[in-house]
Parts: sequence; C-alpha cells; structure tokens
Amino acid sequence: MIAQGGLGDQSYNDLANRGFEAVLAETGLEGNTIESDDVVGQGSSCSGVRVSPV
Repeated sequence: MIAQGGLGDQSYNDLANRGFEAVLAETGLEGNTIESDDVVGQGSSCSGVRVSPV
C-alpha cells in the first residue's frame, strides 16, 4: 500500500514499490500496488485479504 505522496515521489514510496516488484519477480508471487488518497480507509478494505504461506 502506497502512503501519501504516491508513486513518483522519488522517495519512500518509489523505493518500497521497487522492492515489492523485485520480490514478486524473484519469487513468482502475484501482488498489486495499491495507491490511495485515503490510506487508512483503503487499508481497512484490505484487512480481510488472506495470504497463503509459501
């Protein structure tokens, strides 16, 4: 989940997303970057997401 500032901030968000994308590529896992103006509200809608152990 991308914090305020969004992608393209040339800071934390871009660094975190590059790491996320690298892990997906290295492991073959699937995932989506979520960008939102309301990170708290968006996070609560994702709270029911389940992750299967590898």
